[in-house]
Amino acid sequence: MAGGNESILKTGHRLTAKRQSVIHGSSARHVSDLSDPDANFFALAGGQDGWLNSSTCADQLDLWRLEAYIQIPLQLETVRACFSHGLELLPTRAASHS
Repeated sequence: MAGGNESILKTGHRLTAKRQSVIHGSSARHVSDLSDPDANFFALAGGQDGWLNSSTCADQLDLWRLEAYIQIPLQLETVRACFSHGLELLPTRAASHS
């Protein structure tokens, strides 16, 4: 990402998996209208997971460059209207140790 020492539009390290010094951490853009629980918008410079060399490390880079965002609504009815895919995570029973 472009930017300098006075800018939040920078990463502060080279794109490499090798050990290196980092002078700036992960950056995110976040805009929320506090009068509307569904008006939350994000872009993460490190992608969905932030792991270097992962398949989603740069998945939001184009959004970042275009100053575009992903909407994250909070009301259940809006989530259902905006997203067609869902994933339900259920707890598992702890294994018994005998």
